[in-house]
Amino acid sequence: MLEALCSREKRLGGSVDILAEGDAPRSAFVLRDGMACRYRILADGPRQILTFLIPGDFVCLHAFLLKSIDHFIGTIGPTRLARIDRESVIDIVTKHPRIRAALWWSARQEDAMLRERIVAPGRRSARGRVAYLLCELAWRQRAVGMIEGNAIRLPLTQTELADAPGLTPVSVNRILQAFRRELLITLRACECLVRRS
Repeated sequence: MLEALCSREKRLGGSVDILAEGDAPRSAFVLRDGMACRYRILADGPRQILTFLIPGDFVCLHAFLLKSIDHFIGTIGPTRLARIDRESVIDIVTKHPRIRAALWWSARQEDAMLRERIVAPGRRSARGRVAYLLCELAWRQRAVGMIEGNAIRLPLTQTELADAPGLTPVSVNRILQAFRRELLITLRACECLVRRS
């Protein structure tokens, strides 16, 4: 059912806004390949990444019920999206209870991650915030079968990594270097190996 719904794909390059703050979404999307993020632009200019979107994630599943969205959704590198129109989303949730339950569970998981992001700035060190973000990405990629061993795909710049926990790229660089020295991670081109301890 979901494969059939995802037959209409759109390819986008990197740093492309899928939706902008104030837009009125008319459909939902499924991220098929690549990576995207939800973000806000603060009044004084910096970007705050709210969450990263990985293949399999639904984008704007509930947002089309609203008049407009309060954030941006943009790509990180080349991305493929499948558009699902409003009527199909409504059909899924009314006629397919198991898919509806899975979508509800997925939304609750995203809520839990956002709550962690709220707690992090006030209660975690910069090192703890970066560690949590790497673990979250590893957990999510493992859940959808994207991970081999403990290696995750991390097609992010240090600026993009810094925009999620609200740090500077210089701070993130120092933290990643410390993780490498402590043998907690190994960085290779487009990969991050998160070691279990």
